[in-house]
Amino acid sequence: MTTQLTIMSLPDHILSDILNNLNQIHVYRVCTVNRRLYTLGKARLYHSLYFFDSLSASLLISPMLYTSFYTKFTVVNNWFSFPWGQENSNIGFVKRMVFRVSGARLEVTRSLYPWIHTTVEKECTDYNLTCTEQSYKSTHLLLSKKNKIPCQSQASFPWVNKLTLYMESVDEDDLPAIAKLSGLTDLIIHCKHVRLSKLARIGLDSLAIKKLQISFDGTDELISIHSIQNIFALEKIITFQLHFLDVEKYPVDLNEQIRTLLSRLPNMQNLSLITPNIDFDHVLDILKPNSLHALYLKIIQAEDGNEELQVEKALQNQELSLKRLYLSSRKDLHETIQNYGFIEFERIMVLDGRDYEEESVEDIARIRNILQDGKRFHQLYQVLWNENCYFIKRNNNNIYINPSILYEYYNRVADEE
Repeated sequence: MTTQLTIMSLPDHILSDILNNLNQIHVYRVCTVNRRLYTLGKARLYHSLYFFDSLSASLLISPMLYTSFYTKFTVVNNWFSFPWGQENSNIGFVKRMVFRVSGARLEVTRSLYPWIHTTVEKECTDYNLTCTEQSYKSTHLLLSKKNKIPCQSQASFPWVNKLTLYMESVDEDDLPAIAKLSGLTDLIIHCKHVRLSKLARIGLDSLAIKKLQISFDGTDELISIHSIQNIFALEKIITFQLHFLDVEKYPVDLNEQIRTLLSRLPNMQNLSLITPNIDFDHVLDILKPNSLHALYLKIIQAEDGNEELQVEKALQNQELSLKRLYLSSRKDLHETIQNYGFIEFERIMVLDGRDYEEESVEDIARIRNILQDGKRFHQLYQVLWNENCYFIKRNNNNIYINPSILYEYYNRVADEE
């Protein structure tokens, strides 16, 4: 006699592992099956919350989104919609809250629930709190005038793996504390009117930084990127992002500066560039063929500009390895609500005033042209074209290009608003 194994015969910890691989829409549905799955599903939904909270945009919540972000967090687009205080009997399930940006709502939450691990991704410069207390046990820290690395007697903080550094406001005396972060693998640097050379003497090249993002934003100084080569151990870097978001002066040899920098990144697999419309084919031909898994290219241009990305040769050189691709020449930047770069592959933002259905018609035609009826880019599964996200599914000889923002879902949300 054989015993048929059913999913409900599995122990709770196995069912919880299964739920941890689902997005919040599918967890909601599982919760309706029976009381046991309702209890386990509720614990999964409340465990890690992400608060986006913007008046002009929201994060897409869809059953088809299965990036690591959507399987890790339950997304809350409106802070006020979350049940706070004693009326929420499920607050005991919450272990972690992440806020898109700092501000009063973050501080209120910390006051209400000091035992919950709360972190913030981005510092709000308009919020006038003198100094923010960061959790000593946090794996992601900010370093700026308002946010300091916790002062402890330990020689190192091996559990901290990510740091966001605001060069414009940080006290120079606080920079050497970065060397304590012996486990740091992910570094994000925001630069304005200060030079990266301030980081040259604090020993960043001794850290095992694998992900490096450098963003120049709001500067009128002449930007030079030569110093990057002297600050970091570039041979360790797997993911590199270089962004010029609001820059008035570029070096006349920007093409060659970027090309030279890329030649010093022998192990890079993921590249993100936000620049004026440089000669991408020339700049990127320095890379080893079929070495990139993800490529993100966005050009910055004036409102009256009509330039398009020219990257055919660059794409051809990475045809066999590329899995994710982002190409954009949109003129509108939403820096107050959106983080640009590889983060856009993980979380999909819905902006007010965009006609996603109409835009997708042209986008899908362009993507099909790149794929050439499935003859090229066999590993490519996600494309963002002008910030619209599409997933590629293959079944035998058929190629399906699915918009992440489903028309019926988007229209339903618009009607509810």
